[in-house]
Amino acid sequence: MRGFRPGMGALAALGIAVIGLATAAPATAESPTRVSDTTTSAFIEASEGDRSLEIGLWRSDAAGTQAYARLSGGPEGEHIAEGWSTSEWQETTFRATIEVFDDDGRAAGTVNVNGSYAPAGEPIQNVQKFNDGNVRVHMDHTFTELAIDDVAVTLDGAEWEIGFTGGEHEVGTLFYTNPATYVTRGQYLAFGDASTENIADYSLEGTLDDLGLNVEFADAEASTAGALDLSSGAWTGTHRLLAEGGEELGDVQVTATLTPSGKPIRLFDHLRGGYERWTVTLYELVITVEGPQAPARLVVEVADVSYAIHTPPEGGFHG
Repeated sequence: MRGFRPGMGALAALGIAVIGLATAAPATAESPTRVSDTTTSAFIEASEGDRSLEIGLWRSDAAGTQAYARLSGGPEGEHIAEGWSTSEWQETTFRATIEVFDDDGRAAGTVNVNGSYAPAGEPIQNVQKFNDGNVRVHMDHTFTELAIDDVAVTLDGAEWEIGFTGGEHEVGTLFYTNPATYVTRGQYLAFGDASTENIADYSLEGTLDDLGLNVEFADAEASTAGALDLSSGAWTGTHRLLAEGGEELGDVQVTATLTPSGKPIRLFDHLRGGYERWTVTLYELVITVEGPQAPARLVVEVADVSYAIHTPPEGGFHG
């Protein structure tokens, strides 16, 4: 199902917020937290001439109801106005009235929307169990696709043509433990200033032993995709060459060297009953990718960051 989703359910937002509990650890271990929510959502696209409306409606047992409308227009679909409101839901129907305003806060019209909804498929369950440090997290969500029918949309009383419609019903639970202290460790890469030759755009993501690389050539409508293993400090191999539409054109040669830039930087903060330990190793990464016409070259600063965190029961640093 496609369509826009400018909002986020309260349960999903809370699940994301579990990450970072280090700053809010209780003084003593507490009972696990359990949260449940049931949400229903509808998404609608409507048009009138070269103008379009994107409309979303939500209801949540935990967060109440919302409605959103965005008005666009012109050949490029420029933003005109948007607005938020509440929505009304019955057992099989929904409705909302949304005032939309331009970027200067001037009223740009009133959107009215109503329709019906019903299950359109079998429920699909998604269970996730993971640890965030020493915090155990269990998320259990069941999704059911909804058919959105009998939709009517008006702007200032004028009826609009209905395009895409879709909806979803979700029943979810979130469980996580509350230890007295938060303990975690990890590692990630950060990328700094870069210089490029014959590169329109690029991306780097992953770890030193599995670093994903995508390069778009400046002199050709083509790109490359593949991974690098820099654990030994150098790598030579091939990546896929792709046409603009994604068609594979063959392989191209890629070489990469990773050179340390000084000694590792070590930081240690001692807290009452806890600590934070960070190690940062700086490198210069040089990558050359053979292209369909000319090669592409990338030189970028890389920081390999590792950390270990153990928060104290009450927090605070020694003076």
